[in-house]
Amino acid sequence: MKFLSRILLIAFTVLAFAGCKKEQYGSISIGMTDAPGDYLQINVEILKVDIHFANGKNGSAGWMGLSVNNGIYDLLTLKNNVSIMLASGTKMPVGNLNKIKLTLGIHNTAMLNDSSVVNLNVPPSLNSEIIVYLDTEINKDNTLTVTLDFDGDASFLVDKLTNIMQPVIKVKSTSH
Repeated sequence: MKFLSRILLIAFTVLAFAGCKKEQYGSISIGMTDAPGDYLQINVEILKVDIHFANGKNGSAGWMGLSVNNGIYDLLTLKNNVSIMLASGTKMPVGNLNKIKLTLGIHNTAMLNDSSVVNLNVPPSLNSEIIVYLDTEINKDNTLTVTLDFDGDASFLVDKLTNIMQPVIKVKSTSH
């Protein structure tokens, strides 16, 4: 009887440890670059970067904030494959990533070819949040690097009456 009890105890212990799920993590880095434009400067204030999981493998579906290098960035310094890291090596649960959300501040300006500076206004309908869609995975023990292309030239309508910023941002590349 003692022998049978020990066997059952060992079997139960093995099953209990086998049934424990270890949370799995990878990491993500998000960079930004710019396509060439017809301005001397385009300064964009980035306040936050969030990512959205469609189905996190650890039950992490929904939005998650990243630790971001917030600040004002001159997009024209980000041409010809030059990029900056908005978030770097942030530990994230494994899962399917389907959106990136950039939250912009109010300190957005453009320097025109005549060296005049205009404020760029984000339409209220955007709520200062720009969503970029993608379909990729954060894998276990791996870093996903996403580079966003902020197309400065296509993002702004500058005229004598209004200076509207309708950001055009797309995923330039992803790599694991």
